[in-house]
Amino acid sequence: MAQLWIPWLQEHQDENEESSSKWAIARLPEDSWAFVLTDDPGLPVRLGGKGRSGSVVAYLVRIGDRQKERWVLQSPEREKIRVNGYPLVGGIRVLEDLDELRTQTTGRIYFSLEKTPRVEPFPGRVELTTCARCKGTIAKGDPSVECPQCNTWHHEGTEMPCWSYAEKCALCDQLTRFDAAFRWTPENL
Repeated sequence: MAQLWIPWLQEHQDENEESSSKWAIARLPEDSWAFVLTDDPGLPVRLGGKGRSGSVVAYLVRIGDRQKERWVLQSPEREKIRVNGYPLVGGIRVLEDLDELRTQTTGRIYFSLEKTPRVEPFPGRVELTTCARCKGTIAKGDPSVECPQCNTWHHEGTEMPCWSYAEKCALCDQLTRFDAAFRWTPENL
C-alpha cells in the first residue's frame, strides 16, 4: 500500500500532544483511484473532487493491480509541481518509491511504496506457492502475510502462525511484528 509523507503542520496539532515526528502519513488505499495535491498547506492531500480547499496542483491515480501497484502523477499545471527537482514532462509521471514531490506552497512530500506486514487471505496464483517458513502449500483464501521486503508468503493463522513464529521473515531481515515501523522515513534524510 502506497503512502505520502507530508510535513506535519504544528497548527493542526493539539496543544497537549507531543509529536516525535515532523511528518504525517497519508495512506493511499488500494480501492481508491484518485488523490489530489493542492496548493493549500493546511490540506495538501485529499481524495478526488474539485477545489474545496486550495487549487488543484496534481492528481495521483492508481493503476495496476495489488501485485503491481503503480501510481501516476498528472498535473494540469505542470510548472507548479516538481518530482525530484524536475518539472513534469508532458504533465505526467509514473512515480517510483521515495520520489520527492514539491509544490510552491506545501514544500516536500515523499511518495513511498513501502508496505508493512498484514494478514490477508492468500489471493492465489497459477503456480504452486509454498510458505517460506514451513514449506507447506498456501491455498487460495488461507490467512497469510506477504513479506513487505522480499514478497514471499507465509501462513499466519491460529493453526499455522508461520509469519509470527520468529522475529524476522524466513528469508530476509524484515521484522515480523505487526506494529513494526516503516524502514524508511523522511527523518532519515
